[in-house]
Amino acid sequence: MGMLYRFTSSRAYGTGSSSCIPKTFYSGIEAAVTGDENGENGLVYIWTSEKQTSMQDYINHGVQGIMTNRAAFLRGLVISMELTIAKLSDSISVSTKIVSSQNACDCS
Repeated sequence: MGMLYRFTSSRAYGTGSSSCIPKTFYSGIEAAVTGDENGENGLVYIWTSEKQTSMQDYINHGVQGIMTNRAAFLRGLVISMELTIAKLSDSISVSTKIVSSQNACDCS
């Protein structure tokens, strides 16, 4: 996220992999949630989460978005957890903090 502040304040953090790989991304999600709380990014999401238990685990870790091929499972989970489903008109929060990176950028 550190190098992106020069280009936009609409920053999001997402991670994931094929639904067939038994790997979790909790540490990355937790770091991104901390960044969101500090104003460094505006959205944290995971993809491709297909199991309802995994979806719930990621929600409990703080994700605000989930990309899935099983939207009905996700919708049911969101309703059961009394969460809000995003609407097309909803906006993503903008980042409020400039974060400098220790890494050199080779994209100039």
